[in-house]
Amino acid sequence: MKYIIIILLLLHGLTFGQTPGSYNTLDFDGTTTFVTLGEILTPSYTKEAWIKVEDDLGPADRNILSGDAGNAFWVVSSAGNLLLSAGHSPGFVNVQDPESLLTNVWYHVAVSFDNSTGEMILYKNGVEVDRSSSVASHLDPTSLIGAFNNAFLMNGNIDEVRIWSEVVSQTVIREWMCKKVQASHPQYAGMIAYYKFDETSSTSLTDSRNSNNGTVNGTSSWVFSGAAIGDDSAFDYTGLLDPLVNDADGASFQADGFTGSPDGAHVYL
Repeated sequence: MKYIIIILLLLHGLTFGQTPGSYNTLDFDGTTTFVTLGEILTPSYTKEAWIKVEDDLGPADRNILSGDAGNAFWVVSSAGNLLLSAGHSPGFVNVQDPESLLTNVWYHVAVSFDNSTGEMILYKNGVEVDRSSSVASHLDPTSLIGAFNNAFLMNGNIDEVRIWSEVVSQTVIREWMCKKVQASHPQYAGMIAYYKFDETSSTSLTDSRNSNNGTVNGTSSWVFSGAAIGDDSAFDYTGLLDPLVNDADGASFQADGFTGSPDGAHVYL
C-alpha cells in the first residue's frame, strides 16, 4: 500500500496572517449538495483538492471536480473499491489509481492535462499514480464541485479546490499541497480559481483568486475540516531525509525516525 506521513505542527505563539489551518469545509451529503462554478475550465488545466469520502451510500460513483459533458475528476465505485479517476468523454477514465481509497481519510488529489500533447497525469498525496499520453481535448468549460452534470454527487468532504489554466508540475504540487496559495506561488498568474471553503453559513462559495464565485446547491452544511493545510510546510519523497519546517518566530521542527515504507512525509504548520 502506498501512503505518506503528514504531521501537523502547532507552535506556541505562532501568528497566522489568515484563517489558521484548513478551518471549514462543506459537507457533501451525496444526494443534494454540489457547487456550480460556471464555464471556467480551459483546454489545458490542473485540478487540485483535498477530499474525504464517506461510506454510507454504498456502491456509488462520486465526483470531485467535473463538468457537464466532457470532463470528469471523480471516484469510481468498482467491485467494492473506490478508485480515484479522471478523463474526458466518452469514457471519463483515461487515468485511474489502481489502489482503492479508504473511507473517512483525507487525501490530496490532483490531475493535470496538457491540451497540446494530450498528456494527463493523476496524483494522490503528491505521488503520480497514473498517466496517459493520448487523451483527446475535453471541449467542456463547465465546472462543478461534487457533481457531474448535476448528478453522481460526492458523499463526504471537499476542501481547498484549486483550478489552473496550465499544467502544474509534481514538484510544485508537493510544495504547495499542504499550505495555502499565496502570490509567491510560481504559477499564481495561471490560477483560474481558488476555493478555500472557509464559509460558515453561506450558499455562495468565494473564489479567493478571481471572481469565479460558486453557488452551493442543495443542503449547505459547513463543518470543520481535517485537510492538512497550514501556512507553511516541508516535505521529502526521496529518502525521508527528515523534513524541517520553521515558523516566523524562529522556532523549528524536524521529523525523523520513520518506520515502515512511506512514499513521503510532509510537516506543516
